[in-house]
Amino acid sequence: MGEIRFYEGPECTQHYIGKISSNIDSNWNLSLVSAPVGDGAAKSCWLFDVKKGVRIRLYNSQVADDEAGCTEILVKADVDNKKVLHFDSVHADDDVEVKVHAGKGDAGKVSRIEVTAA
Repeated sequence: MGEIRFYEGPECTQHYIGKISSNIDSNWNLSLVSAPVGDGAAKSCWLFDVKKGVRIRLYNSQVADDEAGCTEILVKADVDNKKVLHFDSVHADDDVEVKVHAGKGDAGKVSRIEVTAA
């Protein structure tokens, strides 16, 4: 069962604030009371048992559109345990690729999460 666990601070150093599954396609507007993570709170995440091909999009707006800024995490290999240290900077290694797409709003702020399962 793949999980994406979100944390308040960079490098997963502050409070754990919620998780979502990486095994099913899902979309979350974080301004809603039922959201698994608070709006604007997530700054990093930890991937557990996430399969190759999973794509995670973190938008700085509640609506995913062409003007919204977005951080995109592509899982390039099956991951047992991997930290994504920041949502506001580009990073790539053998396991994950993190891309930051410019747009309106604050880079790294998370107000919407979209997961595309492998």
